[in-house]
Amino acid sequence: MKKNNIFNILGFATFIVLVFMSGCKEDEYDFNKMIPGISNLTGPAEVVGTGKTLYRYSVADRTGSTYTWTLEGSTGKMEFPVKGLTSIVDVIFDESSVDIPEVKLIVSETTKGGLKSDPDTILVFQKKYCSLDMEQFVGDYIVTDGTDSGNCSIARDADDELFGLIITDVLSYWGFAAGEGGVLKIKMNGCDNSVSFDKQATGAMHPSYGDISMEALDANDDPIKGSFDPATNTIHITAKHTVSAGSFGSWEIVLTKQ
Repeated sequence: MKKNNIFNILGFATFIVLVFMSGCKEDEYDFNKMIPGISNLTGPAEVVGTGKTLYRYSVADRTGSTYTWTLEGSTGKMEFPVKGLTSIVDVIFDESSVDIPEVKLIVSETTKGGLKSDPDTILVFQKKYCSLDMEQFVGDYIVTDGTDSGNCSIARDADDELFGLIITDVLSYWGFAAGEGGVLKIKMNGCDNSVSFDKQATGAMHPSYGDISMEALDANDDPIKGSFDPATNTIHITAKHTVSAGSFGSWEIVLTKQ
């Protein structure tokens, strides 16, 4: 018999023994010795009770364990997005017209051996939701900083149907041509008629200093919300305008529907 064939046979035999030993160890594991306990409970601590918005929570998963989730202080629907996996849950908090400051989302583990953990809790601030007809803001607008003006348009944000709008050519009053005046994504709050947005690059390019970004800060660099009038669809936004070389400053712009 050739030397190589002997090594091949010995190698295959060793593999079979290792597989057998591994299977025995798994079969012999005593799941009653596994100490239950929740770790890495994560998810948003602030939500809006719309009855539609989905919020995801999760814990560290352990093989063979199941996880039980309950809500206290509020109601809502729970769904498990991954079949057969209960360590991840999606929660849709029921619509609420008032703030609920201390909603409890509670989770516990049951091991494969049947042992149950003490519950762990994440406190959630559930903000009220005031329905708003977002479609009424869609259309063409005049945008002005009080001195100069230009044309822009507003459309719904497909990624945020309850709160989101997209302003195209928001900086047209600077003299940008159509399609070059940048884009700004904003959120509308029907409870207090406020407007907010995260810092974002607009895509409008300054001829000397490059991309222009906007963020909701006043002249003192303090956070500030805008406002809207649902009767006229007029929108007021105060924003700090920044390029790579620094800030141009902060000022208010007004969008008036045509």
